[in-house]
Parts: sequence; C-alpha cells; structure tokens
Amino acid sequence: MFKSKITQLNGKAFFLFIFFISLYLYLFKLPFPGVDDLFFKQAGVSLLRGSGFCAPGLIGFAPGVEKHFLWYPPLYPFIYGVWFFLFGFSLSASLFLSYLICGFIAFKQCQLFEVIAKRKAPLYIYGLIFFSWTIALKETYRPDPLLTLFVLALLKLLINELPKGLTLKVNISIILLIGLSLATSFALGVLSMVYIYFVFVSLRGFSIRTTKSFISLFAFGFVFCILIWWIPGHSAPYLFKSQVIIPYSRLSPAINLPFLRFAVIKHFKFGSALFYLPLLSSLIYATIKQITLETDSIKKSSLSWQFLGIVIVWIFLIIMIPYKYTYFQVFYLIFISVVVFQIPAEFFKRKNVKIILYACLFISYLPFLRTTLLIPITWKREDTYEYNKKLIKAIVPVGSRVVTDPRFWYVFDKGYEVFDQDPFNSDIAGPWDYVLLASGGSGKPDTPLVNLGYSGLYSFKQYFVKQLGTMSNQPNKLFGIFPISKSRWCYRFELYRRR
Repeated sequence: MFKSKITQLNGKAFFLFIFFISLYLYLFKLPFPGVDDLFFKQAGVSLLRGSGFCAPGLIGFAPGVEKHFLWYPPLYPFIYGVWFFLFGFSLSASLFLSYLICGFIAFKQCQLFEVIAKRKAPLYIYGLIFFSWTIALKETYRPDPLLTLFVLALLKLLINELPKGLTLKVNISIILLIGLSLATSFALGVLSMVYIYFVFVSLRGFSIRTTKSFISLFAFGFVFCILIWWIPGHSAPYLFKSQVIIPYSRLSPAINLPFLRFAVIKHFKFGSALFYLPLLSSLIYATIKQITLETDSIKKSSLSWQFLGIVIVWIFLIIMIPYKYTYFQVFYLIFISVVVFQIPAEFFKRKNVKIILYACLFISYLPFLRTTLLIPITWKREDTYEYNKKLIKAIVPVGSRVVTDPRFWYVFDKGYEVFDQDPFNSDIAGPWDYVLLASGGSGKPDTPLVNLGYSGLYSFKQYFVKQLGTMSNQPNKLFGIFPISKSRWCYRFELYRRR
C-alpha cells in the first residue's frame, strides 16, 4: 500500500514538474521558433483568414506554393490555424499548443508503460519519459511531435486490443490513427507504419494473414490521408506533381561521401546525437541482453520483432535520409516507449546498471539544459521577446513586405506580408521592404545568422541599410561569468530597410 502511494506521488510530482518547466519556458517564449515554423503553419493561418490554403511567405521554395500549399499533408497547418483563429495569432498561443502536445506525449508514454508492464511507472521510467519530452519539445516548430502522439496512441491501442482480436470499432480507430499519422507528416508516417507492422507481427505472429490484415488497415488509413490531402488540393491537382511527386521521386540512397559527412556533422551538431549516444547505447545493450536471457518464448519473440523493427527503420534512415535527424529522434522516443518499457525492472535495479543509466540520462539532458532551460538566466531585459517586439513594431509600418528570421514571424500579424529567409537568400533584389535578422547560431554573439556568402553579403549592403539593432557582443554567460554558447541565443535583432 505504501509503495503504491509513493508511485502515485511520483506520477503527480512528475507532471507537476513538467507543468512548472513549461510555465517557466512560456514566460520567456522558449523554445525559439525554428526554421520550419512559417513553413508548416502559415498555410493554416492563411486559410482561416480567408486567403486559401497557401504559403505566400515561401515563394521560391516550390512552384505554386504561394498559391496552394500541398508540399506536406494539411493536418498540422490546419490544427494550428484553428488554434490561432480561436486564441489569436501570437508566439504565446503557438507555444501553448506545443506544450500541450508534448505533455500529452509524456502522458501517453506513462499509459503505454502501464499497459506493457502492468504496473505504475518507477522513477527511472519517468527519467526516460522526461528525456523523450525534451526531444519532443525541441521540435515544436515541426509536425513531428503531433505525429509521435498519434503513433503512441496507435501503439497503445494495438498492444491493448490485438491479443484479444479486432472488433469493428477497434479497426476503425486503427484506420483513423494511421490516416491521421500519415496526414501529419507523410514520410515519417510511412516509416512509423513500417514499425507498426513489426508490432503487428510481434503480437500476432508472422503470417500471411497478419500481413494481409495490416496491409488492409494501412490501405484504408492511406485513403483517409489522401482524402484529407485532397480537401485543400482538389482545386489545384497539378501542383501535387511539382510539390509532392517530384520531390519524393528524387529520394535516393545517400552514397555520396561528402554528403554523408555533412549529414553526420549535422546529426551530431544540431541533433545533439553525441549527448544521446551513451543513453541509447546502454538501452540497446539492455534490450539485446534481455532478448538473449528471456526464457519465455512468447515474450522473447515479441521483444525481438519490435526491436528488429526499430533497427530496420534506423538502417533505412541512415541509407536514405541521414540528414533528417528529427526523424531519428522520433524513433528514439518510440524505441523507449515500446521496446525499453518491456525490459523488466529487475534489470535496472542492479547497482552498477542503475548508476550507468542515471549517468547516461543526465548526459542526455545536457542539450536541453544548455540550449533551453538555462538561457533565460543569462538574459537582460534587452534579450527578451516583448522588449524587441515593441522596438520592431514601432519602426516597421503596416503594409510592409518583411523578410524575417522565424523567431519574429509572430510579431507581424494582419497587415504585413512576411517571407522566409531561404527564398530571400537567392533573390536579394526581390520586392522586400525590410529584412529582420536574429541573433544566435552564427558562432559570434553580435553576428546574425544569414546564409548569403561573401558576394551575397556585398549585394545585400548595396540594397539595404541598417536601421536598428540590439545585438550584443557578449555570448550567453551564466551569472555573467560562465559562457554556455559561442553565440548569443536570445531575441535580439538587426533590422535593415531598403535603400
């Protein structure tokens, strides 16, 4: 009885802990909007404002994207569009919904553990769930966390219901969750369904009947996804070829060594893989050890199939799209939520194993601590979002065409035309009135992150003149002493006006 109460207290304390961290981050507007914020959300905003499902800020990315956004399935942009319609277009509203999605991921993981292990989660499981939560929170500017939530919901349903047999109601629920997953992020959704097939096999055995059953459910889910995609795309079906079919057809194995080198560097530098490797390596070792020691043939087969599914997906990612480190991170989370949760607690109770696990967990938290949690401690008033937002709004008049770092997209509500930096990099002479660059990521605290090159930078200075800047030459320093970055991660900016 006492142990049960302690376990329940752990659960309540864990979610209270996540709530207070989210509240802390909300006050400082973190994590920062990322490179894909405008890419994935502008179409939803445009639709709810009566302009159609389009992304004018992405002009130059793909043919017709400024008239009809079909590059990705529409579910994620539409959900955020509705959210902004209900609660207003702002960075605060965007972050709040992202926190909710990430919180539900953690909650769904807790439910999955209880379904798999038939008991309440112990402390080390909450440590793994918190690691998963930090990964999901890193990608709030992408649809990956929402897809993860749908996949976890699907996994819980399958683990609960597959052994009993599938009723019509359960089949419909599976089809809907498959369709919603694919309609959130198609490529990542398909990869997730590859893993779901191995879950099917692990629970029902490998057979033609099992394979047919899965293919049928996947086919119906695929049709449901296409129907969702068709809603915004039926009036411009020709754009599917230029925005969807051609890009996917160009996908080929990454056998180019310089490209692979770039992908590896990106994965370790921006994907924080170096900090995750100790934890993942120890969990992979624990999984293999459990498979070899397991005496129950049913449990051994189930764990083997599910682990094999993860390995096959990882191998596919390495060969086909190694630069997509966010895809890898989704499967880190799925690996933990299904495979690792099956390893008996006795394995992790051994003193040496416990010490190694908690040490690896601490290392895995370091990117979150450095790039998110500790950043506000290094700030002054001039680093905050609200301070810089007021300065920008005071200078940039309504009706302006603004090229902006994604960090400031939410500053410009109705009456402005906002454009992403990438098309601008290849068309500096375009019809832009203002260019807004942000601090952070360049390697120097007072240098904005912009990919123009030497000749592009020369042309940029011919077309634009600096009007205002709040950059600092000091990197982020804890208590003004200990640097935690070479850049200065904050909401400082440089604003340029066309000459």
